[in-house]
Amino acid sequence: MSSQYNLLNDIPTDILPQKIFSVELIKGGLNNQNILVNDTLLLKKFCRRDELNDPMKDRFSREIEVLKQLNHQSYSPVLLNRVSKDFNLIFSRNWIEGHPITVEQIKNDPKLLIALVKTLILVHKNDFVTSCDYDYFDVIRRYLKEYEIINKKYINQVKIKDFSNLPSYKSLNLYFLKQFNCIEKDKSVNKFVRIHGDLVFSNIIIEKKSKQVILIDWEYSTIGSLYMDLAYLLTQNPFTKSLDHQFITLYEKEGNTIINTQILTYYKNIMNLMAGLWYIIHSIRIFESRIKEITKLDFSEFLLLGKERLKALNIS
Repeated sequence: MSSQYNLLNDIPTDILPQKIFSVELIKGGLNNQNILVNDTLLLKKFCRRDELNDPMKDRFSREIEVLKQLNHQSYSPVLLNRVSKDFNLIFSRNWIEGHPITVEQIKNDPKLLIALVKTLILVHKNDFVTSCDYDYFDVIRRYLKEYEIINKKYINQVKIKDFSNLPSYKSLNLYFLKQFNCIEKDKSVNKFVRIHGDLVFSNIIIEKKSKQVILIDWEYSTIGSLYMDLAYLLTQNPFTKSLDHQFITLYEKEGNTIINTQILTYYKNIMNLMAGLWYIIHSIRIFESRIKEITKLDFSEFLLLGKERLKALNIS
């Protein structure tokens, strides 16, 4: 039997097709393994990584509940089956034949930008809750607590020059509180809706035949401000200022709403802070790891990305 078929060794048979003629490992994130079966069925197998801050069971349960609630919406995959036993957390869904959206495609095809905007408006019309919903701001708070430990242990230590010139925990925490307090003061924009929570381009798929925009990987979906989704999308992908403006203008027009640009800026600042913290924290985890397959290059890349994100915040 091919080594690819070995990927199915610990997959319960009742979640698999009766006949299997192809198995392929699809590149996934740090939190899961994606296995394509028969070119039509995707198995998403959740992995343990950071159980203290990001429990596997919560991610699994959240995505299952969200897909069940969306119930065959055109912009989401169709949940087919699931297995939940101990640390064996797997679900199956239909395979989306297509490719992740790119900024070049959006620039060259105005209809694609409109399709993306309309898709997010449809998502944000939902207000259902799940048992695993969470406060998105708590993610940043947890990162800040971990950064505080890093701050004491590594930053500005003479013997470890890699971590020199990073902002202090105190300055980053004050920066977060300032942005957060500015958001909290304006109650007019605090209407909570269903958000996707992880709108990187790799999670936004253009279906090959229909050209439909389909959002995958709903494990970080929660109830929150639509500004959170908009800010995440516009800061964690290579949007230009011009494209950013076009997107918000279209969102206002198609959604018959007004986006408070100042509040959106506060959310963008928080999203950039979160990204910077994540890169730094992940570089530390790699630095402290003794796993041989993690290379020095990975560590350096994550650290550089974190430094660049935090530097862009202009925190003294």
